Amino acid sequence: MFALVTGVFFYFSNPPFRTFFFIFYAFIPFFYYINNQLQKRKILLFSVLVSIMNSSFIFTSQIELKYKFAGFLSFVLIVTTLFYSFGRFVKKIENYKYKTYQKMFVISSFWLFEEYFSSKIFHGFTPHPGIALYNIGIFLFFSKYIGMMGLSFIIIATNYWLYYLLKNKKYKMFLIISLLILILPYMRINSQKDIMENKVKTIKLAIIQGNISSREYEVSQNNNELSYKIFKEYINLSLKSSKEYSPNIIIWPETAVHRWMIRLPNYRNKILEFVRENKANLIIGTPDLTPEDKEYNSIFIISKNGKIIGKYYKNKLVPYYEKVFEKGKELKIIDIEDLNIGFEICFEVVFPEITPELKNKGADVVIIASNNGMFGYSIVPYLMSAHGVFRAAENNIYIIQATNSGVSQIISPDGKILKSSKLYKKEIITYEIPIKKLNKTFYSKYGIKLYYLIFTIIIVILINNSALLKKQRKK
Repeated sequence: MFALVTGVFFYFSNPPFRTFFFIFYAFIPFFYYINNQLQKRKILLFSVLVSIMNSSFIFTSQIELKYKFAGFLSFVLIVTTLFYSFGRFVKKIENYKYKTYQKMFVISSFWLFEEYFSSKIFHGFTPHPGIALYNIGIFLFFSKYIGMMGLSFIIIATNYWLYYLLKNKKYKMFLIISLLILILPYMRINSQKDIMENKVKTIKLAIIQGNISSREYEVSQNNNELSYKIFKEYINLSLKSSKEYSPNIIIWPETAVHRWMIRLPNYRNKILEFVRENKANLIIGTPDLTPEDKEYNSIFIISKNGKIIGKYYKNKLVPYYEKVFEKGKELKIIDIEDLNIGFEICFEVVFPEITPELKNKGADVVIIASNNGMFGYSIVPYLMSAHGVFRAAENNIYIIQATNSGVSQIISPDGKILKSSKLYKKEIITYEIPIKKLNKTFYSKYGIKLYYLIFTIIIVILINNSALLKKQRKK
């Protein structure tokens, strides 16, 4: 029963659901069960049940069948590992003679430690409680200082505090805090003024969301006719955007066509003809095959003069699914008409250290090209969208997410979604981005270092406590 409540609350706090407040209560049953349980195997069983609950909701949705089984097992393993190790740690801390606020800090810090390092160990596939707050303005403001994972710290601390109040029958204070949680969406922080009002130079963008089914993509890998048909669809949508909006930059999603478009003359010549005739810079997601016979998941940047002015090879590859690709080794920033643009591909958006690095290298905008077609009408496209919101707010930078099937969106530096597409619709998303240097945030400069400082503090606390326990035993 406790595992059911934790699993359900955790899942339904995620986007696109508007029940963010569940996340502030999701761990209360967990804390209650752990602190009343002596057997390790029952803590493990609880962790397995929570992970199965979460994974079942995600992977029994309309994600394509061939990805369900591997994804389900992988996610169950990851979530079980996290919750079991967290449960064992909580149980151990409860036996220490800490004050409540000390326990709250140490336990929340350990979750932050797990969340950060598991995102590295498990290659980004890890639960993030903080993502539930992606559309709450006051927390987006705080993320400029502590990041999304810092919000996870606050969530775990709040859960523990509420658990403590219930345990000690302090119901009045519990209700007061619950009321504060419910009014959080209505609290406003004065965000920066709309830059468009300052009459600065702007640049027009157009995102082409082709909505090509993943089945068509798969078949097109061995079908030249279908591949070229998909390519023509993107060209036609780009022509439409040029005619109706005259954008300076047109953006295609990740692997818009499963062909080495830059290497094959019939594709390359058509692309160069398009940019020259329409005076538009073109950013395309495409596989690339190098002369050394190495294949990369890449983004090519083609100037309006028909010259390839840059390319980016994806640094973080999805395990197994992208085994055919080589791994890129560096991040890229390209100057396009006085706008410094950084690039990421697909799930690189979930890694908290990439966007700050691009920001610190001078990026004004980050374009994230994704496909997302395999995820169906699951919550995964919305999770990717929410990660984009946090990367924008954390780093005070415009984020442009260009996807094949949604959600494509333009996000302001304070995390506001300015324009977005629907899932599985052919759409052209347009917007004018101001060309202006924006300040770095505390998080973009020091955020990851702050996490390491917290990790160091809890290690010192635990070492000190262990030393005290040894002295007491000797006496």
